[in-house]
This record gives sequence, C-alpha cells and structure tokens, in this order.
Amino acid sequence: MRAKVLMMAVAAATLAVPSAMVVAQNGAQTKMETDPRNFDIAGVKIGMDPTTVRAELTKRGFKVGADSTDMMGFGYQLESRLQQRNPEHPFGASKSRIRSMSGRGPANEFVMVSFIDMPEGARAYEVSYSLDGDKTQTKSMRDEVMRKYGQPTVARDSLGSAFWCRRSEPKCMRVGHKDTMLEFSDVHGITLRLTDEPRLGAERDAIIAAEVDRRYPLQRPSF
Repeated sequence: MRAKVLMMAVAAATLAVPSAMVVAQNGAQTKMETDPRNFDIAGVKIGMDPTTVRAELTKRGFKVGADSTDMMGFGYQLESRLQQRNPEHPFGASKSRIRSMSGRGPANEFVMVSFIDMPEGARAYEVSYSLDGDKTQTKSMRDEVMRKYGQPTVARDSLGSAFWCRRSEPKCMRVGHKDTMLEFSDVHGITLRLTDEPRLGAERDAIIAAEVDRRYPLQRPSF
C-alpha cells in the first residue's frame, strides 16, 4: 500500500525517459535529455511561491504545518549591504519572510520546502522528501523514481546517491554544483532532494550588488 502511495507522490512526469542511454555505475556522467528545472517533488517545483506550494501539497494529501519565518529576507540582505558600503546609511525596517514549510503525506512521508527571498517575494529553492521503507519496497520505489525523472546523470556516487543535472553543469555532485540538481538515495529508506540554491542565491546577490552600486557608487581613491 505504501509503495502505491509513493507512486502517487512521484507521479509520472511529462518528460520522456531518454532512450539508448547507458547509465554509468562508477560515478561518471552520462548524456541526458531531461532538465531538473522542470522536475517536481509532490507537485512542488523550484521557483514556486509559498501559496502555490501549500496548495500543491494539500492537493496531494499532505498535512502542512505553519510556516517557519524569520526577519532575514531580501530587504534585510539589501539593507545590510547598503550599510556596509555606506556606514551612514539608515538601516530600514525588516519584514518577516517565509523560510520554510513542511508536512506529512498519506504514507507518513515527510516533505520540507525551503524558500529564498527575492525582490518579488519568497520562492522555493529546495524540496526535500523522505520516506522510511522496508527492503521489499526499495526496488519498486527506485523504479518509480526512474520512470518519473528518467535516467540519472550520475547513477551512483560513493555514498549511493544518484544525481540528475543540467547538461551545462560541470559538477554533478552533492557539493559544488552551480545549477538545478536532483539527488535520490535508497540507502536508508527513500530520500529525494531537488535544489537550486546556488543559482537562485547568485541571482539574488547580483540584484543586491547592482542596487548597492546604483545608490552608492564606488569612489575612486585620490592620492
């Protein structure tokens, strides 16, 4: 029963599985046609706003708890950088932002969605999914994951994880990647992690840097 529920949670994606592909078993990368930016976990995609994320999870039977919030949003990051450039800059009031939300699914699976604050508001940058499964379920669940996302870029690393990356990604691994990445492991239950933190973080930082330069252009030293 739990295996069937997981099949619903990782329902078939619209992307086709690449054909004539040999998956490396030693951590080497293989060619792929699928794009992790189009992937979802339990209906949640990178870049979604909190309202849409909550609606997608609820639609799939997840009981989503209260939002986790803090005061470290885009405005706070911008004001901090402005004050670093100009110590006389008056630090503006910070607004609360949604940091994450989490919920439990019908098979007792757990999902957590983390958000990054952009100028237009909070956007999902990482989706983590986990389910404790007994050994008899692992194979069928792995097959369902492969059917949904297609063959991975890296089939197994030294810790037993598979990775899906974009073609332009030079480092398809847990640490060091620059773009959207999906990680899957069935070593201890089932875990999935879809993340785009490096790329979205770089985009946010570039926007902040441009605004700081606009307000307080760097002055050439005179001597």
